[in-house]
Amino acid sequence: MNARQVASYIDHTMLDPTQTRAKLKKLCSEAVQYGFKSVCVLPGSVATCGDFLHGTSVRVSCEIFIYDMRRIDTYVCIAEEAIRDGASEIGIFIFLTDIEEMQQAVETIRAFCPIVAMIKVHVVEECLLTERIKRMIRAAALTGADYVAMSYSFIYNLQEICRMVGPKIGIKFEGELPRFCDAVTLINMGATRIGCSTGVRIMQSAPS
Repeated sequence: MNARQVASYIDHTMLDPTQTRAKLKKLCSEAVQYGFKSVCVLPGSVATCGDFLHGTSVRVSCEIFIYDMRRIDTYVCIAEEAIRDGASEIGIFIFLTDIEEMQQAVETIRAFCPIVAMIKVHVVEECLLTERIKRMIRAAALTGADYVAMSYSFIYNLQEICRMVGPKIGIKFEGELPRFCDAVTLINMGATRIGCSTGVRIMQSAPS
């Protein structure tokens, strides 16, 4: 794979709550320069990134952290505002142990935000592929989400995860990949998106 092809898998990520306009401008400029798939930012940064990326092919993804289903109305409002501000993807980090609550969260976001292009469910618990994590991954794939996202620590289970979610659900891996060859390995194993803040370093290590 060449550098441009790998770049099209990368979500250029900045989830630091102390983001400044200058940092966001740099993030967006890098995404356009290298041809990354999207920039992933917190809700308060979506509008700014939308302005910087207007007229380009780079998407804006808004990452929302859900801790308590009793506040689901608040999360829906955040998602709706992000879409109005220019987000075409919503990444849902679900810190829930109940599988039914996870399904409810995705279904609620989808129902109230039908125009959103993508919903990603992040499995953010143990680093081992336990039976409970397997159930969560299967459940996430059944919620109507477009992607199941997880940490780089699951790389050795990638082929098994691909079988669990099926061909219609994308798999996003998140982690600070240091080298271009690491990204290529993930893609060849079945990853369809890579979320990281090291995209520029990956591109700079690509063979010339």
